[in-house]
Amino acid sequence: MGTYSRLHVPIVLGSLRDRWCVVLKPPNFSGAAAPPMPSLETTLKPLLPSGRSLSFPIKPEKEAEGLVVVATDDAMRKNLDETLRRGLVKSRYRLLVDASSHGLGVGEAKQQLQGTESKLPELSLYSGPTACPSFPEIITEMYLVTERPSTKAARELRRSLAVAGTPVMFDLAYHPDFRKRKGRSNGADGENNFSSALAGTLTMQLFELEMPDPFRQEMIKITAPMPKEWLALHPP
Repeated sequence: MGTYSRLHVPIVLGSLRDRWCVVLKPPNFSGAAAPPMPSLETTLKPLLPSGRSLSFPIKPEKEAEGLVVVATDDAMRKNLDETLRRGLVKSRYRLLVDASSHGLGVGEAKQQLQGTESKLPELSLYSGPTACPSFPEIITEMYLVTERPSTKAARELRRSLAVAGTPVMFDLAYHPDFRKRKGRSNGADGENNFSSALAGTLTMQLFELEMPDPFRQEMIKITAPMPKEWLALHPP
């Protein structure tokens, strides 16, 4: 496991000296320590004031980048847990999907999923369809969606998008042919070697949180920019 610093986990609201803050979790980081994987806890704990502890009321999707609320004492953790339980935290995801398989499509998939355990929430097409510059046969689309800030909701969203024939790029769990593409090479079969700095991550980002400020009677909104690495697959 490598050594990571605060440069790898930017704080986007507040600071570790406060009772709570919001950080931008990199892809393939867990929240709590989980050796040998990198984690928010292992990275941030050395920077924490003495006598404080770290907890993560919002459990992040490990492979994806996203905003994560950090509590630094037990009373604040309970406060934020209750806020989440009451459904007062709204989150929005940014999703870059593979639309090149010409599957059902989002609209038809929503109809087919009715009456099943899977569901597809309201997705807003942000941009695309766009051909990948290096691999024109790969068509990407970017969607925005409002969902619960939880690993379970994120996993259900990934599964439903795969049913629609528009899986999240690089999704090892649900992309039907990512493993085949990852291993392709320019050989006798003429197939391209599909590789990217994003391989092994999810092109899924929890980019916005809207929640009550624990100390003020007002709602606050925290946002994160789109990962610049996505531009290689989905240029503006």
